[in-house]
Amino acid sequence: PSAEFVQAENQLLHYWEDRKTEKFRSDFGISHIDHITFGGILIGKKSTRVRGCYDETKKNRLFRTALNLRKQCLYGHTGIQVLIWDDVIDFIKPSDPITEDKFGDIGSVSITTVGPPDIVSSDPGI
Repeated sequence: PSAEFVQAENQLLHYWEDRKTEKFRSDFGISHIDHITFGGILIGKKSTRVRGCYDETKKNRLFRTALNLRKQCLYGHTGIQVLIWDDVIDFIKPSDPITEDKFGDIGSVSITTVGPPDIVSSDPGI
């Protein structure tokens, strides 16, 4: 793992232990330990998750093996997950792009706001 990954992992594991202390809960405004859930680590991308000259099958196997060992030996019951940015992009990317042809002419939209707009765009069509 990269130094950045180890640093993120170490910080999260320390938070997991520190969550038991009154000071930690007070610092973060948490009333009860059951109100704390750790998400995980979001780092890297598919092309950088394994260093070295390996074919894609071997890279996948090495990555999965290392991740499974970390889950079993380090994360235990913490529920910590590890995602790479490609996972996030795949999750939020629509499977079919929205096009004008698909829905026809949707016409114009009029928006009335009170106060300054929340979204500012340089595109006059927005």
